[in-house]
Amino acid sequence: MQVEDRADHVDHEANIKHQSTLEIEHLCLQFQCEDSQYHDTLAAQHVHELKILNRQIALECARAGRPMNNINNINPIFH
Repeated sequence: MQVEDRADHVDHEANIKHQSTLEIEHLCLQFQCEDSQYHDTLAAQHVHELKILNRQIALECARAGRPMNNINNINPIFH
């Protein structure tokens, strides 16, 4: 009877280890997904802010009576 109990105990421990491994993998994948979504949202927010700044520059140039320089000619380092 003790042999059966030990075998059950070993099987139970193996199942717990397997379940824990699966949970860890799930949490890692969930984190990667959330991190990716965060970076996508952050990038979209930066694009939106740059468009707003571009429009503000165009408005200020119009108020000053000067044509707006092509903002795309700015050194890419500063974009």
